[in-house]
Amino acid sequence: MTRSGHDITELLVRWGEGDGRALDELVPFVYDELRRRAGQQLRRERPVHDVGPTSLVHLAYMQIRDFPHIPWKNRTQFFCVATNVMWHILVDYARKNRAVKRGGGQHPSPIGEDAEAGEVNPADRKPSLDDVVGMDIALSKLRELDERQSMVFVLRTGWGFSIKETGELLDISTATVEREHRVALAFLKRELGTAARECSGDDL
Repeated sequence: MTRSGHDITELLVRWGEGDGRALDELVPFVYDELRRRAGQQLRRERPVHDVGPTSLVHLAYMQIRDFPHIPWKNRTQFFCVATNVMWHILVDYARKNRAVKRGGGQHPSPIGEDAEAGEVNPADRKPSLDDVVGMDIALSKLRELDERQSMVFVLRTGWGFSIKETGELLDISTATVEREHRVALAFLKRELGTAARECSGDDL
């Protein structure tokens, strides 16, 4: 089921203004895309999570539905918010599982030179619980410094959006996407060593 971006934006604006019916109309037009992206992410993280794509989208929907009225601008903003919500749901699952299984001695693996060169996607490797938690620590630091760079990384590496799709979602050029992704990779590569040390603490 498809609907133009303009129509989706109209539904988002109505929903943001308090029209609950607009959300009911919106869901069928964004559900398939959200579920497809959730499935891609979960296949990469199968050893870490036992939640399925349908459940992940449902959990995200429940959280977004309960947000205070957001002045939605367009579908780009919605998908960025939904992506962030699903990411944090997965991190919460990983943190809870790690609290139970703590003691395995695993640490986040650094992003390699191949990944920085674009030859290997770090998200293609099956992560451990510490990988997910460590990446969240590093991404939080990146988000404080440059929110757009963190979103480029999450959309490209975490959720498998193409360079073109990422540019359209964030309303930036493909050249900017490529540059921001390279910078984000370099930052995260440096930070993951620190994240590994933080993950080995007893704060969870």
